[in-house]
Amino acid sequence: MDRKVLVATVVIAILVLSLVITPSLAVKPPGVVERLDDEIRSHVTVILRVYKNGELVREKVGDPVTDTWIKAILSTFFLLYRQGLSFTCTDGTTKNWVYSDAAGEKTKGILAIGTDQSPASTSDYKLYATYMRYTLDSTNYLIQDNANWINVTISHTFIVNEAVNIAEAGLILQSGDGKQVLVCRDSFTPVSLNPDDGITIEYNFNIRKDPPFTEYFWGVIINVFLGYRGSTGSYWHNHKFLTYNSGRGQTVINSHKLQWAYVLSDEPWSPTPTLASTSSIRNIDLSLVSWSVENQSFNLHIRLDELDQNMYEAYGIAIYTYVCTGIDSYNWAVYSTYLVAYIRYPNPPITANRYTYHIIDLGVNFNV
Repeated sequence: MDRKVLVATVVIAILVLSLVITPSLAVKPPGVVERLDDEIRSHVTVILRVYKNGELVREKVGDPVTDTWIKAILSTFFLLYRQGLSFTCTDGTTKNWVYSDAAGEKTKGILAIGTDQSPASTSDYKLYATYMRYTLDSTNYLIQDNANWINVTISHTFIVNEAVNIAEAGLILQSGDGKQVLVCRDSFTPVSLNPDDGITIEYNFNIRKDPPFTEYFWGVIINVFLGYRGSTGSYWHNHKFLTYNSGRGQTVINSHKLQWAYVLSDEPWSPTPTLASTSSIRNIDLSLVSWSVENQSFNLHIRLDELDQNMYEAYGIAIYTYVCTGIDSYNWAVYSTYLVAYIRYPNPPITANRYTYHIIDLGVNFNV
């Protein structure tokens, strides 16, 4: 089964095709390197189903989520717009982050169908011959959640008024500023329709709750980058992530921070961990981020430095986001810290001190 990642992360997501976390010491202890690329690849499976008048006529497993959507998540969630990462909108313009407005328009999902038969590619940023579009509301989303999986089903039925052959479908994210980003596009053997026929497009995002990403991270993907909150008016599990906010003459744009800490207690991983003991939460210093682009791919290199004299017996790394979550009664921005990922060492603990640093490498090949 071909699996795709929602985010090019850690997106994280939402898609990171390779994430390697390597604590480096003057003398590197055994068992400290943990590869997470296989887990990330297998976190999300996307399935497209096409129904004609209620009968299943097409099915594709392993939908090609677009590079531009991956870049939108990376740029927004992981602040990589500060490193120059941008993404292409459906109108051909470029942006640096996705707006999710607290008071005005939220991100919304759009389903579209078209007539072009060009093969789908991860480099697609629009449908090639759009025939009909529909802005999704609460009736178009179904989220099923259990201990191991989150299933997000997005669907809509289009009724045509003429004879037409539908050969492509896509899911689009509309940002709070009205710009649109293609999440995924599929082409298939044309479905012939007559006047008053109905064609149903159904996308299913099947997310596996495995390390390292917490439920909060996937909640942000669902609420913001799949448009759930803007279409229903509510946050799934109250996982908030507002990247644009205005109040009392103040505008806060994407002012959240990435943070991290050592985990000092021996605790199992879970999608909603409560870490009993951690070191001081520190910002990820973007001045320590190196960025390179070569042959349509990039590598992000983040160094996490301990700045104090303390020595720790560490069981893993916790990564947080400090993010705007709303406006209080005085119209000032409200911020909270949320756990994004819990990366547990394979053979803990290790001794960490001011000379210990961790390297996070995100390698993403956009196959363009």
